[in-house]
Amino acid sequence: MADIISDNPSLLQIMSRFGMKLGFGDSTVEQVCASQGVDAPTFIEVVNFVSGNCHNRRERENSLSLPTLLYFLRQAHIYFLDFSLPNIKEKLESAIGCYDHGISMLIMKFFEDYTAHVRQHMMYEETEVFPFVEKLIAGEKEGDFKIASFEKKHSQVSDTLSELKNLIIKYFPAKESSNSINSALYDIMICENELESHCKIEDSLFVPAVMRLEDAAASGNEQYGEENVEMEAGDEDEGVLSRRELAVLVEVAKGFTNKEIADRLFISIHTVITHRRNITKKLNIHSTAGLTIYAIANNLIDLKDIKLPV
Repeated sequence: MADIISDNPSLLQIMSRFGMKLGFGDSTVEQVCASQGVDAPTFIEVVNFVSGNCHNRRERENSLSLPTLLYFLRQAHIYFLDFSLPNIKEKLESAIGCYDHGISMLIMKFFEDYTAHVRQHMMYEETEVFPFVEKLIAGEKEGDFKIASFEKKHSQVSDTLSELKNLIIKYFPAKESSNSINSALYDIMICENELESHCKIEDSLFVPAVMRLEDAAASGNEQYGEENVEMEAGDEDEGVLSRRELAVLVEVAKGFTNKEIADRLFISIHTVITHRRNITKKLNIHSTAGLTIYAIANNLIDLKDIKLPV
């Protein structure tokens, strides 16, 4: 076990989420798991998955312990909500507090909104998904909930954090090199990677394990079809906004709704939505706060044109 941790320090976080403690001497992985009450095959599978070692994964899937996975995921939620994200917020506040400009406030608003989104996402799992799985494990089945519905709604919560990282790198108007903002940015990158790994564990290990349990508990599975998503063709010139898209972007940054933008630009709401989709695709910025920061940084609007967060 000590050799594995020394070779890959990131596995320290994996250990803590299994409730495992240091001080195991020269014990093997199996010995450490046995002494600390952790299901060894599940621990090894998660470690292999995080390390990118997926050889013979299909042969090991059936040995996963769902109760152990549930404990692991719950401890991960505690880590992100009570430690990692609050720590990043504190560092961000310290790093940008000395800058008296609107982008600083928008960055903090962006992060606070993101934290609220992550909390909502994880609380949904805590109150809806995990209790459902626990009932399945106990041989109970209530309601029409299926893990497939969670799989459809499951979002990669790391994507928005990646967006914030890129916005700070590209548009934060630092007057000089700053250890504090760079340290906050580094922690954001670490958290982004950890959240991405967390979501992949849920998608690739947890959800399939629950589906197998559903198959075993029921005579058949109800099939869930793909949702129809309307696809519209847009300007193929990637990264370059048309004049109309720039006009829509300015109105979005000012805080107007789709209907208000349609009325102000004398176009339909459908056209506004299409332009917003194209803007998001070209800039790879998915939030209103991010688009506002982009507009200010590129002198498309003045700070006085928008309502800043209090």
